[in-house]
Amino acid sequence: MANYGLQQIFEESVSAVTATPSIAIGTERWDGGKKYLYVYNKSTSTASTKYGVVYSAASGYSVTVSSIAGEMLAGVVVHADIPAVNYGWGCTRGHVVLQSAGTSAIAVGDKVILDALGDFTRTSGGTAWTGFVCGIATSDTATAGTFAAYINVG
Repeated sequence: MANYGLQQIFEESVSAVTATPSIAIGTERWDGGKKYLYVYNKSTSTASTKYGVVYSAASGYSVTVSSIAGEMLAGVVVHADIPAVNYGWGCTRGHVVLQSAGTSAIAVGDKVILDALGDFTRTSGGTAWTGFVCGIATSDTATAGTFAAYINVG
């Protein structure tokens, strides 16, 4: 008899965005080779796809997209924008597409850090940088655009 494997059935997709929490905040889940975290966007701005969010000082799993320079990445919005004061999923581990900060070209193997506006840039060679390394680039980009990376923050 063939084994078709078992697959867990979830009540909500990792692309779902809601105005009220549909599952417990802080829920972690693996889906399609990526690890996700269910969060609340506490900021007054939309958390856009390909951009990072950081933890808000307000509570455990609240995130923000403002005042993020030098902060540690909480996750990357992958599937759907999360409007202000809404709930959604941020990717904390896996291969994702990121928005370049547009300040420098990014090459395969560059260490990736979060920039001030939620987009991403690379570390500057052997010189000191501010921010936390959150991943490594797996594709190239010119000074503006998107690039692939493997992130690991959770």
